[in-house]
Amino acid sequence: MDKIELGGNICLEGFSSLEKAHLVVVKKIVGSFARAISEKGRKFEKLTVGMEKGSDGYKITVTLLTEGNENKVEAGSNNLFSAIDGALKKLSE
Repeated sequence: MDKIELGGNICLEGFSSLEKAHLVVVKKIVGSFARAISEKGRKFEKLTVGMEKGSDGYKITVTLLTEGNENKVEAGSNNLFSAIDGALKKLSE
């Protein structure tokens, strides 16, 4: 699976087929979420966001590794940005 590294601890998987403009927005959304986690005082070791595109839309899987604990959530939508936002919101709850 293709991987795009953002900094040392953020990884996007499955996003290389996106148009450049969409990829820029995805990077900004994920980067803002990572910054918000850090500002809350939570140090994370790794944030991985995976995307699968199917006939029923987008499936986003987010894995957050903090202090040795792994949290994994999934969300889906016909809209890519809605799917990412939904998964990140689940993770921040």
